[in-house]
Amino acid sequence: MRLALSAAFIVVGVAFPLQSAMAASFGFAPKAELATGAQPEAVVTGDLNGDGNPDLVVADGEAGTVSVLLGKGDGTFQPNVDYATGTAPAAVALGDLNGDKKLDLVVANKGSNTVSVFLGKGDGTFESGVEYATGAKPDSVAIGDLNGDGNPDLAVADSEGNAVSVLLGKGDGTLEPKVDYATGTAPAAVALADLNGDKKQDIVAANSGSNTASVLLGKGDGTFEAGVEYATGAKPGALAVSDLNADGKLDVVFADSEANAVSVLLGNGDGTLAAKHDFATGTSPRAVALGDLNADGKLDVVVANSGANTVSVLLGKGDGTVASKQDFATGAAPRGLALADLNGDHKPDIVTANATASSASVLLNTSVAALETSASSLTFPAQLFGTKSAAQKVTVTNTGAAALPISSVTVTGNFAVSGCSGSSLSPGASCSISFTFTPKGYGPLKGEATIASGAGSKVIKLAGTGLPPAAIVATGRVGEIAGTYVTLTGTVISQGPGSFYFQYGPTTSYGSVTPTLPLSSSTSPQLLASTLSLAAGTTYHYRLVASNLLGTVAGADQVFTIPPEPALLRLLRHGHLASVLRHGLRVRVSDSSPAVITLKLRVDAAVARATHLISSRSRRKAKVTVGMLRVTVAANHGRTVTIHFGGAAKHNLAALGRLKVTILATVSTANGVAGEATAVKASIQR
Repeated sequence: MRLALSAAFIVVGVAFPLQSAMAASFGFAPKAELATGAQPEAVVTGDLNGDGNPDLVVADGEAGTVSVLLGKGDGTFQPNVDYATGTAPAAVALGDLNGDKKLDLVVANKGSNTVSVFLGKGDGTFESGVEYATGAKPDSVAIGDLNGDGNPDLAVADSEGNAVSVLLGKGDGTLEPKVDYATGTAPAAVALADLNGDKKQDIVAANSGSNTASVLLGKGDGTFEAGVEYATGAKPGALAVSDLNADGKLDVVFADSEANAVSVLLGNGDGTLAAKHDFATGTSPRAVALGDLNADGKLDVVVANSGANTVSVLLGKGDGTVASKQDFATGAAPRGLALADLNGDHKPDIVTANATASSASVLLNTSVAALETSASSLTFPAQLFGTKSAAQKVTVTNTGAAALPISSVTVTGNFAVSGCSGSSLSPGASCSISFTFTPKGYGPLKGEATIASGAGSKVIKLAGTGLPPAAIVATGRVGEIAGTYVTLTGTVISQGPGSFYFQYGPTTSYGSVTPTLPLSSSTSPQLLASTLSLAAGTTYHYRLVASNLLGTVAGADQVFTIPPEPALLRLLRHGHLASVLRHGLRVRVSDSSPAVITLKLRVDAAVARATHLISSRSRRKAKVTVGMLRVTVAANHGRTVTIHFGGAAKHNLAALGRLKVTILATVSTANGVAGEATAVKASIQR
């Protein structure tokens, strides 16, 4: 929500920030009167000279001026300096219209149907006013960026025009001609706010003649939808917009001058408003503002009662309702109202514009904190599920001037509390509340402690993290190895959410991991697996690693070897049988990984029987080995070797006319894991 500065009878958004340090009672010092021009109708606050102190601007309806009163920072002000406006100024607003970071002044002139723009010099003084036409009897003005160009624009409530005039700003302090949008009868107040959450400023008008509110949803280009009306109390003349029930949706409060009440219309968040709820005020409320006056973190309603010469404070309950009014005296006929910290004590003070008295009343906030705690939140260290934490303590102190009863201390969530409940603290006395945390779940856990006392309630936020037991991790043996593919397995018991992965590599330093995957919460073993393609002929170490909220646990190391690829075997050129039997066969062998290759020369069983290498009566069908050689090769580095025939084979095979032999190559790793065999055949002529 973009906040507009206060206009006559209007505070848009949170007029003063919510307090969070403590709950407090509240009160105000007797009014101090400041001289203004004749018949002041409205007041607004802002830092006009850059000294960090709030200053006042008052619209003097009868005098045809605005009065500027520079603040001293202690709740007092310098004498007023007046600037001529149009006729019968009724409302005033502050904003930087020309982008020079100095506040400018806009005045709605009810008697001349204009607004006056006074460009600020940044030292508390202003250039002469420039007037722009509005509708009939402008009664209120609000400032905001209505078309998204970054330049402040104006919305003016024209009470006899039954319309709101929109004057788009050019960014240099000048304005485009007005465009009017119909409202209810006699709009007396206007405010800008984003009621439907579309990041575009909408218009809310209080229609004093039809006892309604008009909501005109903004299109974001400086134009608006047709107004929708909602019932208010009798003769609404002022309004304020903010979130009264802390639901993230803007609500609207109207001061109903003939009903002697304020109407609260809670927002639905979509630009519509719920039916009104009325709360009694003093006589003839003419202005309304919102702020946290008693530092309980809830917005309160303040109204200026023109017929009672008072302001009414209605303390908010935080749910969109308010307590009964409490009245404080002002000057005669207060019609304008603003809230600001006028004396630098971080508490909102009240200033009113008093029409009959031709003065402004300053009411300094004298609220004294009654309930103070040493902490507003506690965070416990991570705690194992079902176990109790060490206690953490919070000190409660009565900083007020009367006895403070503490009726109860209650707690929600996985937390327990003891102490202070039922006690009564004398002024300055303290008691201690002890908190413990016993998680009944896993992960971040939250709760609240509420201290109920005679000075209101105080909430302490509680937080902790529940930890599960350590995961139980077992690395399984590898599943089936198919070529270079292998499945890594393991089991995990993990309570609470977690994750797992496998580490693997040629040593126990591993060096490689599988993708991390989520792990379900379970009290039974979960079978986990991951399939990989790895290098042939290589020995690997691996283990399963699992993590949960408590930490990371690794399973035991397991070892496996990927079988080597079949050897590459090529028979080289050879001579006749006699030469081969004498010198052997030359072969080129290699493998893709380091390997031990065993080469065997083999002949058919029939040849072996015929040449008496085996018994002639043998029924053997398998081939007979007549020569063998074992050779070691490096990865992708071939070797040329010679396989020789055994002694008997050299002699017995020489008589053959032709010899057919098979060279069988079997491959294994250094630790004996065998791969597939390969073979070549040769026919050797005599």
